[in-house]
Amino acid sequence: MERSLLAFLRSSHHINQLKQIHALIITRYPFLSPNFAHKLLNLTQLKYARKVFDEMPNPDERLYNMFISAYSRIGSYKEAVGMFCLMRRNDNNITSYSVPPVLKSCSAFLMVGLGKQVHSLIISFGLESNCFVQTALMDLYARSGDLVSAKMVFDCILDRDPITYNCLMSGYSKSSDVLAARRRDDELFVESLFYHREHRIDNKFPTLNHERHGENKVIC
Repeated sequence: MERSLLAFLRSSHHINQLKQIHALIITRYPFLSPNFAHKLLNLTQLKYARKVFDEMPNPDERLYNMFISAYSRIGSYKEAVGMFCLMRRNDNNITSYSVPPVLKSCSAFLMVGLGKQVHSLIISFGLESNCFVQTALMDLYARSGDLVSAKMVFDCILDRDPITYNCLMSGYSKSSDVLAARRRDDELFVESLFYHREHRIDNKFPTLNHERHGENKVIC
């Protein structure tokens, strides 16, 4: 019966069918609630999915991550941050899947203080070398005008792509220090040219070795 119910769940797309399945899950198969919530998220039924989630005793980190990503994807940034905070209060570990969307949400509302707390968690959980996490961090700092921190994160990225360059260049272009911004833009532009040249020749990301200064090691 359990396999048949899962198969029916996978093939169902109408809300009335889903409600019938939900009633059966509540009465006989409560352990299938995560599967049901997952299905609702795939159908962008976030309110219904959240109701199912709130009734679950111990949601796992995978489900938390799915909600954080879903909220961030539709621009519900406060809900994404709220879900992330709830995940931490319930002692769930953060992963490279949960961090980028929550940093995106912090960037949207310029919640730099919370973003820095997330950055501390990133270091605690050993996620600081993940390229998606690094790009999201750099975007947060660049958007908030903290170009020193943005540059520190940028210097820690070994395999840089056009997105990372554009992110930092955008931050400098919005800086109030026009001359410094223009100078850094020129430097990054030249550096990005070398990236594109290496990318065409080797068909892979270049590894650019930069000398690390003492203060850079704090954020890395």
